[in-house]
Amino acid sequence: MYENTAHYRPPEVNPFAKPESTDRQELYNKLVKDLAQHYIYDEGELKAGEIKGHISRALRTPIYQGEEKQRHELETLLHLLQGIEAHERANAIHGGAWQAVLDRQIRHLSLKAGVHTYPTRDQVNQQFSNFIFKKDLLDSEQEALDNYSRLLDLHEDTVIDLNQNIGIHRTDIQVLINDIRVRIAERLSEDADRLPALHQLDEELKNIIDAVPAEQTGKKYELKEIYLLRKLVHAVDSGHLVSISHGTPRADLRPDRGSVDIEVAAAGQVFSFQLKTFNRNATAEARTVQLTTLDRAANKLRGSDTHLVVLDSDAVGRAYDSSLRQTEQKQISRLDKYSALSPLCDIMSQQLRSDLLNLLGLTENDLEKEKQALESKQKERGLFENELKKRREAELAREAEIQEAKMQAQAEALAKQEADRQRREQAITQAQEEREAIAKAKQERMETKRLERESDKREREAREAEVKKAMEELAKKQAEAEKRRQKREAGKKEIGDWPPQSLAGLFTADMLKAHDLLTNDWSGDPMPFMAAKKRLITLFAKPQKGSPPNENSKPNKDFNLIFPDKKSLLQPNQEDIARLKEKL
Repeated sequence: MYENTAHYRPPEVNPFAKPESTDRQELYNKLVKDLAQHYIYDEGELKAGEIKGHISRALRTPIYQGEEKQRHELETLLHLLQGIEAHERANAIHGGAWQAVLDRQIRHLSLKAGVHTYPTRDQVNQQFSNFIFKKDLLDSEQEALDNYSRLLDLHEDTVIDLNQNIGIHRTDIQVLINDIRVRIAERLSEDADRLPALHQLDEELKNIIDAVPAEQTGKKYELKEIYLLRKLVHAVDSGHLVSISHGTPRADLRPDRGSVDIEVAAAGQVFSFQLKTFNRNATAEARTVQLTTLDRAANKLRGSDTHLVVLDSDAVGRAYDSSLRQTEQKQISRLDKYSALSPLCDIMSQQLRSDLLNLLGLTENDLEKEKQALESKQKERGLFENELKKRREAELAREAEIQEAKMQAQAEALAKQEADRQRREQAITQAQEEREAIAKAKQERMETKRLERESDKREREAREAEVKKAMEELAKKQAEAEKRRQKREAGKKEIGDWPPQSLAGLFTADMLKAHDLLTNDWSGDPMPFMAAKKRLITLFAKPQKGSPPNENSKPNKDFNLIFPDKKSLLQPNQEDIARLKEKL
């Protein structure tokens, strides 16, 4: 993505060694170049903080005093390096620890459901709220955004020159900002907040693509591929599980960091891709150049986790133009899906391919339908791919033969070593087993005696516990009996002559209100009062031959059960009230 006009590997340099030249501009250019080389290329991992110290010391030297333009440019460089460092730190957390959390969550839900199950956005957001590295991730993303934004504010030119070979365009920084903002927007739970934000960021990415210089065709198609992939994600709203982002300048330009153009994090898995474009309508000479470029890229990536992806510039371009004509956010044509996904899926295993398609709401059949429709138009591409495939198969076959020979030699050496080891250890093992058998028998005898002692102790303790429990229960019963006796005595003193000899004068208006048989706002109407009173007299009067229930009747057994004391009649609690209502 980033402009590299030469295959450059810087030598070991000391950017602060004594300068050979006294020309101020030449020394300044060397300082900027060496700092960029150290940070972008060198495997020594010079940190942005160390570069900040170098810049501070350099600016204190007399040669830079009063040079505001150079001071300004060095500050711009510092913001670039600090932004890259923070961005890569955030990517490491998002692609590492966070993807591990998603993977565990998916496994748990799938095991629980009995089928492969993905978490909902709310479930993912709940996990993120408890994510142990949440603060580190958010702080790193914000630090990267702040430095990238400050860089764009300070540097008005369209290109930031790091050295004579490497230049970073403003659009390169804008893409990195767009990546982080998309990731942040996908964490919004509410559709009303998230969907408009993502739509705006898609428009922003389109404007960035338009601003990429026409001569940087490779970068344009990389960004168009990202745009198409994001459209697929947004169409099924699976951004809480899938993220598409561009590599940082250091990740792109450094082979030891994967030479990553784009990275796809999908539900616990991370896929890194380096993208190369080809024109199927190119001349035979141009095709030869394309094949050479692809072979060179494949050789550089051999042994790394980064996959080489070949983009058909014509197919991606047509799909991108088609997607721009779609007015609805969730509209995306089969052509767009096939053009965006087939280059990536073709190099994946069947399982990974199915998983990625599933997350995007697609199936193998969806891609196959479009593939059949395009085959008639892609005969030339088929010839090109066959030639490329043959080269790859031949290379893989050669590598397989070499690897098989190495493995055979290693297996024979290991077999010999294993046989020698087994012979040496056999005698030792036999003696050791005899010693262990003697020790085991002794240990078993000791263990038997210990278990017998423990059994006796447990039986003794159990008997003691039973006796103690019986004594405690007896004491408890005696205490309860004493309490009941004291309560009866206290009740007799308090109640006096209870139960009463007759029902006369018991069922007053206050008594009826206390038992919720009259409302508190009763106005004195005798009808409800007499009705309630009559019910109680009828219920609690002891039958007398030849005499109907009346106030002078004696209370029956039910009266004594419902009103065991005077307080339960005149000052009832909720239990007393409930008991009377149940009787009624």
